[in-house]
Amino acid sequence: MISYWQELLKPLPPLCNDVNVDVAIIGGGYTGLWTAELLSRRGLTVAVLEQEQPGWGASGRNGGLVIPGLAQLYPHVVKTVGQDAAQALYRRTIQAQGLVRQVAAESPHGVDYSEPGSLYLAADQEEWRYLEETKQLLDTMGEPSTLLQDQDIPPSLQHNLRPGGLFMHGDGRIHPLKLIHVLIQRISNRGSGVWGQSRVIGIDETATGVVVSTKRARVSADHVIVATNASAMELCPSVAHNIEPVRGQMLVTVPVPKLDYGYPVYADWGYKYWHQRADGRLVIGGWRDLDIPGERGYALRLNPRIQGALQSFAEELVGTPGIIERRWAGTMAFTNDRLPWVGPIRPRTWIAAGFNGHGSTNTVMAAQLMTDVLLDGESWVPELLPRR
Repeated sequence: MISYWQELLKPLPPLCNDVNVDVAIIGGGYTGLWTAELLSRRGLTVAVLEQEQPGWGASGRNGGLVIPGLAQLYPHVVKTVGQDAAQALYRRTIQAQGLVRQVAAESPHGVDYSEPGSLYLAADQEEWRYLEETKQLLDTMGEPSTLLQDQDIPPSLQHNLRPGGLFMHGDGRIHPLKLIHVLIQRISNRGSGVWGQSRVIGIDETATGVVVSTKRARVSADHVIVATNASAMELCPSVAHNIEPVRGQMLVTVPVPKLDYGYPVYADWGYKYWHQRADGRLVIGGWRDLDIPGERGYALRLNPRIQGALQSFAEELVGTPGIIERRWAGTMAFTNDRLPWVGPIRPRTWIAAGFNGHGSTNTVMAAQLMTDVLLDGESWVPELLPRR
């Protein structure tokens, strides 16, 4: 089962010879590749080891959206960590989106990046109050957002009698696999390497370095970063047992007539999301709340109940049956408090995982933080430490 984006998967050969680098990175998705990108642009050598192919996991199975912030609504984050810490984390994700924008602008063949904004629709009055509070908190940061009600909302979205929505002006979207190809090329151009089919079977840390072993070769490095998200518990059982693997269901339609809005939409506490691509296809995901217990686990399998709801929504949105082109699922990693884990689990072994379905900017934030700690002596963010 491959996603709509993964039609562009490009196989990379496995690592067959021992190498010595500054940093070994396990995982060839967003987290691993963004970390390799930022470290290599600062002059370090890196080796990225992916057990399948880069972009095979959640990084190639998402909705193609790029949004700042954390998985929780902003008021929830404030209640969890306090307003100062929440604001600092939000600003980090805004900076992370800036890095995505920069790489997109520097890519000669493009990554289909744009910033049309997005509309977050409230399911009920409780969620509407959270959106109002989110608007107030964003105003204190100078971040643009607009509350929409009644006639401000596109006609096709008004029939559900929702109380309104919050339009986020800076939200973006991207082609995940095109971005992954660009990152691999940039990393390779600097003399570092990315390998596929290179499953890690051991990490040995000493006082002077680490050795990462695959079946065919070994990587010797000063540090190792585990960037495998939902699969982190396999290599880091001491801390990653609190990461829960959760499936997300998606589908894409054939090209359909243009909707009366040109931006992504989120609804019902973030459980539903969709947008239309330039080629007319609708990318639709979510509805996990229909079977939360059934969507726990690592298996990449379709959930008939959720897929049926996705299809019904797509056909209702367009008014035409038989428009589904491809279906897929992906595995995310959720943490207990819905905050990512970024930090050391041993002196030279670091982990970045648990992005709670919000990896498009949170993975970049994690990569930037680890780069700053390693090269600039910045402190870890206490709210993100794995042993918090």
